[in-house]
Formats: sequence, C-alpha cells, structure tokens
Amino acid sequence: MSKDLEIIKKLERQIGRELISRHIDSLWRSHSYTVDKNKNVIGLNLSDLKLFDISILQELKNLTRLYLAPIYSRIFALLRNQRI
Repeated sequence: MSKDLEIIKKLERQIGRELISRHIDSLWRSHSYTVDKNKNVIGLNLSDLKLFDISILQELKNLTRLYLAPIYSRIFALLRNQRI
C-alpha cells in the first residue's frame, strides 16, 4: 500500500467513515479521494465533516484538489492572505 493510501486509512479512522475512491471529475459528489497512476492522492473531499485537526493533510504532497466545509475554506483564504 502506498504511503498516501496509508494516510487515507488513518484519516478514515479519524473521521469514523470510509472514503470512496473516485475519478477526479466526480470528487465533489461525496466524501472521497482520487489517486493518480502512482497511487498518490491528488484529490480529497472532506466537505461537511467536523475536523478539528487536519495536520495529516500536510503529508499528502501531491494533493491538488481539496474540498472542505465552507468555514474551513474561509479560514484558509484568510491564512493565505496573511503575511507571517
């Protein structure tokens, strides 16, 4: 099992539900993930889940699409615009 898929399994334990593997174009439909031909996670849908610690996502180096609840999207937008 690839490192990214091991991270998905850890994340599933954290959220208490299984994530479905989907094509990148269908990722937005449900709690799911997408992998490329090398089994790297490139998409992840965690929308509407009550996640308080998303630090595990830092390990997904090839992640290009991430769907989160609207509150998280606003927080990330604010953080991205801050100068630290």
